[in-house]
Amino acid sequence: MRYLVESYLPPPSPEALERLEARATAAADELTRAGAPLRYIEAIVVPEDEMCMFVYEAGSAELAREASARAGIRCERIVVARVSSGVASRAQEEGDPR
Repeated sequence: MRYLVESYLPPPSPEALERLEARATAAADELTRAGAPLRYIEAIVVPEDEMCMFVYEAGSAELAREASARAGIRCERIVVARVSSGVASRAQEEGDPR
């Protein structure tokens, strides 16, 4: 299942976002080596709301929370995320770069 970890922070610079993602990846990898079903996917920045959402694929919301804590990312809320299999996804599968 995918989880969004919401964190409210000023919009990070590209370099700062890269560092945040490196920490999130390292924390998820560490937990994975310990046997946890967990993978860091990506960050979504919403500058107007001073929000950054870190996306994890994990066995539970608690694992996503633990990875964020180990990465030093403040977690305001965790929600389940569903991935669409809509028009854009089907177009990519068929080679259309929509």
